[in-house]
Amino acid sequence: MKRIYKEALVEHLTEILTKLAPTKGTSISLSARLQEDLGLESLEQLELKSRVCERYEVDLKYADDIGDMLAIRTVGEIVEWLEKLSRKAPGA
Repeated sequence: MKRIYKEALVEHLTEILTKLAPTKGTSISLSARLQEDLGLESLEQLELKSRVCERYEVDLKYADDIGDMLAIRTVGEIVEWLEKLSRKAPGA
């Protein structure tokens, strides 16, 4: 798994979210809810999470990692989830 830098991650998430769902003036913040605030439907949320996993080389080999990913509802929760995974990664 690639090392996570919070500022770069937030910038990357903003870039992806801008492409997936134009936010109609809603600012993208850590507290922004994926569906309610940003208008992402379930498939778009899955696409976002998939892109993040690919970008940061996340290996979803444990059921709890997948369950945690599917439970994410805000931009901040994505950041927290990746930080948690990076601490579990070998050599962290």
